[in-house]
Amino acid sequence: MQYKIKLTDVPFFADIAPSYAKDLVNTFSIVRVRKDDMILNLEDPVPGFFLIAEGSVNVFAADFEVLITTLDTGSTFGEMSLLENENSSASLQAAEDSVLLLCDRKSFQKVLSENFVFSAAFYKGASKVLSSRLRSTNTMVETEMNRGRRVIRNMMDDHGVIAKLGFTQGSLNNTGESMVSKLADLLPVIDKLGSDVPSTGGEIDEIKKTIRHVLTIDSQNFDIISQQMDQINQHLVNIQRLMQGMDMHDIKGDSNIFNIEKDKSDEDEITFF
Repeated sequence: MQYKIKLTDVPFFADIAPSYAKDLVNTFSIVRVRKDDMILNLEDPVPGFFLIAEGSVNVFAADFEVLITTLDTGSTFGEMSLLENENSSASLQAAEDSVLLLCDRKSFQKVLSENFVFSAAFYKGASKVLSSRLRSTNTMVETEMNRGRRVIRNMMDDHGVIAKLGFTQGSLNNTGESMVSKLADLLPVIDKLGSDVPSTGGEIDEIKKTIRHVLTIDSQNFDIISQQMDQINQHLVNIQRLMQGMDMHDIKGDSNIFNIEKDKSDEDEITFF
């Protein structure tokens, strides 16, 4: 099958005079790919300059979860490798059965080195295409960033995340303080009960032991959780500030508050002897 390519329809060759068409076409070979075939993986060596004669090619970011763009008939890829001598900066997969024209690196560089006029026209076209791609990429990145900002801002505003977290933290603090206060007030009552009813001494001691445990260990855990929630709240406030283009505040409090290990003395232990 014959494939006819008009130079002016290829952005990279738009500034090259038609008289160079014959010299140019002799540098290309035909490569056929099936749908879903991998053409290039990220960091693969790029064999040369590709021109899509028929079909289309998907360009993916490294994780294959983000489709950067779809290149259609007349589009090119691999040119960055020719210009920078680098490996592939993305992964490319056939979106459908396609026909690619490949100019290997040495052949194309030979054409560029042998004809100054051709070379100047090619680099002029290359600068236009790469500039256009950069603008498109910048627009895409800015669009995604703005969408992310809106999602986070709306999530916080619509659901009142920070306000709810503050309310929960306040309730936790009040509950902890109330529990500790009431249990502390209970200790003298239990002591008096033990004096009035000596036969309950063993049970009274166990109750006092449990209360003291709550007053020390459990109340300490309440305080740790409260500090953790406070730091989460500070991070959320910083996210809001970033969304508004403001500087972040330093996070106050113990930076290791999320790395508190349980006191081993409070665990069961086995000793061999």
